[in-house]
Amino acid sequence: MVLLILMLIVGLGLVGAYKKEIRTIPGSPIWIRTKVANENNWNNIKSCIYETRTCGDLASSSSMLTAYDFTRRKLSSIESGCCKPPTSCGMEYVNATFWTEEEEQEIDNSTLNDRDCDLWRNQENRLCYNCNACKEGFLRTLRGKWRKIGNFLVAMALLLIIAHLILFVATMWDQYG
Repeated sequence: MVLLILMLIVGLGLVGAYKKEIRTIPGSPIWIRTKVANENNWNNIKSCIYETRTCGDLASSSSMLTAYDFTRRKLSSIESGCCKPPTSCGMEYVNATFWTEEEEQEIDNSTLNDRDCDLWRNQENRLCYNCNACKEGFLRTLRGKWRKIGNFLVAMALLLIIAHLILFVATMWDQYG
């Protein structure tokens, strides 16, 4: 049992220490990215994001904010990727989920978010749910949750090791006194 727990800790440590992208291990970064890149999977994911009303809640909680206050607000990865257009698009803030294009400002065409600028819509059910920024925000959120679960598993494994060692020492102490 102790050897299995040690192997678990070493395995989790190695997976966390080296960000290898291996297709054969479910849960590795490339595997997740391919699942998110698949349109059928992404349609299911974005419908879940929409149904949680993340953008609706953002809009209602920031309805009285000015553009300056909104830009200073800390947004989650999903809120910043799915609920607002990328900053490089040069859109003007009206409210959290409604933005207008600035006609006189020249948009930086060298960014990777050009396609995201074209995909942005002010409709509540579209916003930027099809944007790459939204997919990246979802992946960032997922990685954060997996990191928390990994930390919990390592802590539980350490507690199991300590408990087994204490039990072993107590048993040996009792037998050989």
